[in-house]
Amino acid sequence: MKVERFPVYAPAALAGIAGHMPATITTRAITIHMRKRAPDEPVEEFLEEDVEGEAAPLREELAAWTDQASDHLTGARPVMPTGVFDRAAEIWKPLIALADHAGGHWPDTARAACQHFVNATGPGTQSLGVRLLADLRDLFTTRAVDRMTTVDILPALHALDEAPWGDLYGKPLDPRRLSKELARYGVASKNIKQPSGQVAKGFRTDGEDGLADAWRRYLPSAATPATDATAQVTPVADDKPVPLPALPDTDTGSGGSGNQNPSATALTSEVAPVAAVADNTSPSSEEPP
Repeated sequence: MKVERFPVYAPAALAGIAGHMPATITTRAITIHMRKRAPDEPVEEFLEEDVEGEAAPLREELAAWTDQASDHLTGARPVMPTGVFDRAAEIWKPLIALADHAGGHWPDTARAACQHFVNATGPGTQSLGVRLLADLRDLFTTRAVDRMTTVDILPALHALDEAPWGDLYGKPLDPRRLSKELARYGVASKNIKQPSGQVAKGFRTDGEDGLADAWRRYLPSAATPATDATAQVTPVADDKPVPLPALPDTDTGSGGSGNQNPSATALTSEVAPVAAVADNTSPSSEEPP
């Protein structure tokens, strides 16, 4: 038997109702949230046949440019923005590499968009397990303790406003489900000694199977609120159409803003403005393997 490898990777665009996309998809995607337009927001009528005619020349020019740029992009190792690594870096690496090769404003624009979607907002879906870790971190931090019994944890979780723990699939979160959910993140219950001398099951923050290690691995840092991170993001919206850059000159090393390669196909068609990034997403972290 002969095994043959086929390159079958291709990007895909998915549409769905906000909050209903599984984390296995959202953590592998760039999520752009859309809202229903208001009555006072006019929108130009979408006619597919007109769009196809307008898009064809642009598509052909992009295809010619990417064919000539492919050799330069093979093996590219673009410098990723701070805080972008692992799966997020895999998603954004080809886009950042393309932006770097295009030159002009594109490297800064692409990195600003990357920082917004990864560091400031993240995917729009937060898994149940990650939500549990986040609520427990808030609970332990508020009470300034490093250990709590399950008997004390559950009522506190049930009382949280807009949290699912009081009615989880028709019944409140119980000790067994709590332990099962946390076990997926390497957190194990411990014997907690009470002031009275009695011992009860609960959870601690220390140790390899403690909560602190899971918080560090699966939750974003609690030091910088999302609002602070959003304010640091450079806007990526543009008010005017932007011409596509020409292929860089390999002899002079220009990145699209210097001398052009005479043999390159210059792209002069105007492209639509870069859309403003959505700001109504919520933080999220990857599921454990």
